[in-house]
Amino acid sequence: MNFMKTTFVVVFAAAIRPAQAADKAVANPVGNPGAQMSPTPISEGIWVSPGRYTATIAPSLNMEMAGRLKKALEAMAGLEDVEASSTDSTVHFTVKEGVKVRVLDLQAVVAKTHAGAVMTTPVLANSLTPKPGL
Repeated sequence: MNFMKTTFVVVFAAAIRPAQAADKAVANPVGNPGAQMSPTPISEGIWVSPGRYTATIAPSLNMEMAGRLKKALEAMAGLEDVEASSTDSTVHFTVKEGVKVRVLDLQAVVAKTHAGAVMTTPVLANSLTPKPGL
């Protein structure tokens, strides 16, 4: 029985060795000095259009932080009906009709309100679909 296991391992290793050698020819974009990577965050080009949205905040919000975040988001042009919940670390807000808001601006307000806090891309309330740029 051990002979069969050993034979299988040797045959399997011999079959994989050429595939591993071929993979070494593929350049790693992080280690490749010629690779071009964008210095701008992905969220810079994402906008949310009119509608009711929800987003999650990390790390978890306490009641004081939720209150500060609510005030900061209410001060943003184009947002109304802002709610921040410490029970599930979410924010809910409505983007007014005729207005588009950059996700990057929302995330910047969150980060400025509480150092180290981050926000997910907002999704339409009662949906799993982001509605960027409409």
